[in-house]
Amino acid sequence: ALPVATKEGTEFIGWLCSLDGQIYTEFPGYAAASGVSEIIYTALWDGEYINPTSYTVEYNLDGGDFDGTFFTEFEENKPFTLPTPVKEGYTFLGWYEDDVLVESLENKNYSLTAKWEIITYTIAYYDGEIELTELNQTFTIEDTVVLPTYEKEGYVFNGWFNNVNLEGEAISSIIVGTTGNITLYASFKEYDEIKYVA
Repeated sequence: ALPVATKEGTEFIGWLCSLDGQIYTEFPGYAAASGVSEIIYTALWDGEYINPTSYTVEYNLDGGDFDGTFFTEFEENKPFTLPTPVKEGYTFLGWYEDDVLVESLENKNYSLTAKWEIITYTIAYYDGEIELTELNQTFTIEDTVVLPTYEKEGYVFNGWFNNVNLEGEAISSIIVGTTGNITLYASFKEYDEIKYVA
């Protein structure tokens, strides 16, 4: 429980929390989950506190999500930090209202839309330690990529592998939903050529 403060000539109302602007007489219990290193409680006395106007924030995440605590209300003339959402395969560019970037909040209600930029990843191909730069490709989380074949004189191409030791299953394509840069290694087996002499 929070302590009860005393001050001569006035009545104690409660503690004003710096995290959410609410008044408490009992500990709210969310400090550990809030992700905030310091929460300040300020004593409020009768006649000193005027209930401020609150405004709402509506978020359109456009396929993204919040990774942590976020709030949908803020009080007038009080600093408010907009949360940063996440979306796999995309970079968050900011919150927009009517196609205008919102960097700070005025005293009004908001309906904000997250704007994203798709991330481009690379596929690098190797034959041993030699990079096959002519085969290198790019892709996004929305793409399907059919991997190319590779010819090497005297050998039969045996597929692409995601490790230099050529272990596991050969990879023939990159499927939709894949993220991250990829390095692939070519596998070969020697070509058995039969020669006929007349």
